[in-house]
This record gives sequence, C-alpha cells and structure tokens, in this order.
Amino acid sequence: MVNHKIFNKQNLLNVKDFEELTNYKNNVVQQGTGAITIHGDGSKTVDTSVALERDGSTVWSDYNVSKEAIFNYTYNIDNYLPHIGIPFVKTIYAIQDALKSFGVNNPKCYMSRAYRNNQITVWHKHSKPDNCKPSNFWVTIMYLHPNWDTSFGGDIEIGIIEQEPIYKFPCYSNSIVAHNGYYGHAVNYLKSGYVGDRDILLNHWISE
Repeated sequence: MVNHKIFNKQNLLNVKDFEELTNYKNNVVQQGTGAITIHGDGSKTVDTSVALERDGSTVWSDYNVSKEAIFNYTYNIDNYLPHIGIPFVKTIYAIQDALKSFGVNNPKCYMSRAYRNNQITVWHKHSKPDNCKPSNFWVTIMYLHPNWDTSFGGDIEIGIIEQEPIYKFPCYSNSIVAHNGYYGHAVNYLKSGYVGDRDILLNHWISE
C-alpha cells in the first residue's frame, strides 16, 4: 500500500542512456502532427483536430493537451516504439521501475507526451480516466534538458489546492517527479536566458 503520494527521483537513467536520450529527443519533441490513440485491440487512430494547448480550465483534459500525445490502451510500453523510438521507450520502462520501487502497484502507462516548455505553468490538475480512483491515477514528469542551472528556476510546486503547495522540487536534469490524482502542480518561476530548451516527458499511469 502506498502511504506517500508524491515522489522524486534523481539520476533516473545512467549517464550513457541519458546522453542517448538528450541526443535523440529532437526527433520527437515538437514533431507531433496529431494525437495518436493505440486502442486495446492494437488498432490506431490519429486526431489532427486536437488543440495545441490546454482548454483554459484548471483541469487539463487528455484530448486537448497536444498533438504530441500518444494514448496507449494496450498498456504495452513496447507499442510506443514506432512513435517515440528506443530511447524514450527505455525511459518509460525506467519510470515504471521507479514507480514500483515507490510502492505503486502494477503501474500501467496509457499516455506519453514529450514536449517543450520554456514558460511558467499555471497551477492545474490532470484529468484521470473515468472510473479510476485519484489514488490510482499517476502523473510523472521527467526533465530531459542536460546540465540544468537551477538559478533559472523551473521548480515544480505540488499541492492539493493552488494556495497551499506542500512540496517543491527543482527540475534537475535526468530526474522525475510523480504524484497521484489528488494533487495539482505549477511552475511559478522560470527565468529566461538559459542554454537550450526545457524539454519534458509527461506520462499518465493507472495502478491497482
């Protein structure tokens, strides 16, 4: 049973795998042309009409976050491979292993999105699937930028309500932050002028 609902892990990947990921990420980040859905039977559809950004509410809906989103209702991580490549698939497996080490029971990844976020992010919650308890819905965020300088900010603030964040984590390179569906998050300070781009791998999971 999971007693803690918010987790942080640094140095998720070994040095070689993280270098491979950072060298490869531009093949995926900003390259999406539509939200891909891999259905439970393995068939695929692509929605090119989805909005590029959130809908303006405080709950972000899966289907309007991005044309880079991939929904995988087979829950087989290998099925992401044709769309995001080996470095990202290896990373999702590593995140799954981290969730298991935190005590999350049988985490299954049903959404993956690699994207660029060079801006502050208003406080919001991610929407969970229907008939899924908030305690069995997980959001993971991995930071893909190499050699992040924390003087530029980018810390993620996590809380049940916007006015009372209870955890704050720096966006260290090669680290992940995870929380369940009871929580929302924000990035309230991000100073411009850093080298490169602040790229992120976002995943949604369900657990038992």
